Amino acid sequence: MQSSVYTVEDRAWTIAVQRSDVLRPLAEKQRLSLCEVNEAARLLQISIPHVYRLIRKLRAEQTTSAMTLQSPGPRKGRRRLPPHIEQIIDQAIDRLFMKREKLTLKRFYGLFVLDCRARGHVPPCFNTVRSRIKARDLKTTVRRRSGKVCAEATFHQIQGSLEADRPLEIVQIDHTKVDLMLVDDITRASIGRPWLTLVMDIHTRMVLGFLLSLEAPSTTSVALALTQAVLPKDSWRAERLIENSWPTSGIPRCIHVDNGAEFHGRSFERGCEQHGIQIAYRPPATPRYGGHIERLMGTLMHRIQALPGTTFSNVVERGDYRSEERACLSFREFERILALGVLGPYHNEIHRGLGQPPIAKWTSSIETAVSRQPLDSQAFLLDFLPYEIRVIRRDGVRLFNIQYQDGGLAHLLGRPDTRLRVKYDPRNL
Repeated sequence: MQSSVYTVEDRAWTIAVQRSDVLRPLAEKQRLSLCEVNEAARLLQISIPHVYRLIRKLRAEQTTSAMTLQSPGPRKGRRRLPPHIEQIIDQAIDRLFMKREKLTLKRFYGLFVLDCRARGHVPPCFNTVRSRIKARDLKTTVRRRSGKVCAEATFHQIQGSLEADRPLEIVQIDHTKVDLMLVDDITRASIGRPWLTLVMDIHTRMVLGFLLSLEAPSTTSVALALTQAVLPKDSWRAERLIENSWPTSGIPRCIHVDNGAEFHGRSFERGCEQHGIQIAYRPPATPRYGGHIERLMGTLMHRIQALPGTTFSNVVERGDYRSEERACLSFREFERILALGVLGPYHNEIHRGLGQPPIAKWTSSIETAVSRQPLDSQAFLLDFLPYEIRVIRRDGVRLFNIQYQDGGLAHLLGRPDTRLRVKYDPRNL
């Protein structure tokens, strides 16, 4: 059996090269003299019959790896158990080990021993049975024990990565629940963990915008986060007494999102169509396609776990830490801390994937890029807010069991079709 050049150890490969240098000229000859064979045996310090065997092997395989040392004993992978024992092992693996209940190897071997003895056979040792399991195709084993999704996540070959050539060409949006308990501004009682909606530019890795909310992700949270990402942020920073620069603004060409319901809403899709934004959805159940923003969220959550009131990433890490009792940050305080963490360390530290800080990448790239700015900031937000179709009546509009009446609706009553699209902000009904 021909050895692979990649599996030969360095010492064995050195010997193989030495043998090849000495024997290859002899292998190319039609007739060999005894003097040449004796000299080769002396140089290589092997017997004359061994020289002849190596020459025949070199002529057959014509590669240096054919000259590698052969370990004594049976070849690796050769099975010496009787066929009926091998069949019992295979049947037991299929029946007991390849199950979604995921028996441990030790537990499986115990059941296998009982099965062998019940049939009147002496069970093979633990290492033998383990080697038969390892000889199985690993992908098939994972699929049968953990399911198709786990197998695809483990063995799916990723073709390249999501890349963009200029700022705002591709933007990712995603949500995560923050690993931190917040408190009320006045009562200081715990109000729970907020949700973070993050908007990130792929080309520069800059955070374009974010939104903290105590409500679960929705069309409204996407609209507010995207609006902040697109518009200048000078007034937003001034309200929170943040002096760090945040120079990003502009309408993206493409938004890359997962398959959450908030990204399939009619208001989000219409808003993107209105402003010429392409929506790119990840394939279902493939979180690896959101790797850029997922890593950023992981980085931010790791830093947040140093704050009082953290819930950590899991129960084991939290231990007996009482998150609600230690919580002391209000919603507004944490929003400012998060902004300072993003605009300070994250934007100004060297990014491993870029080789430079994200803000430096943005500054150098945006000079040659053409960015579109919305003509009306309020209209941009309205284009992404949710809406309902309602009939304009003499007593106004009824929405969510609330009656709205205004004199500005009077001129709409005379229209042939009084069914209109009514935009609303769920934060203020």
